[in-house]
Amino acid sequence: MKIYNVKKTNEFAPSQWEGKTKDGQMVYIKYRNGYLSLGVGKDINEAIENLRVIHKTRREGSYMHTLTMLRLIERIY
Repeated sequence: MKIYNVKKTNEFAPSQWEGKTKDGQMVYIKYRNGYLSLGVGKDINEAIENLRVIHKTRREGSYMHTLTMLRLIERIY
């Protein structure tokens, strides 16, 4: 999945981002307690409602760099 206009919305834990898909849907991503979750919807509220865990890391933290998140999503999708 290619995500466009990715913006980190929280500089502290948990790490959170928003972006858009190629067809304009909203994407919400959160990394908390070692779990990377992603949701997609017509607006940000629907994307948050559709949030699902897509990856469990070996770390237990809640902070992740944006580039690390994008690389993980590229490998998963």
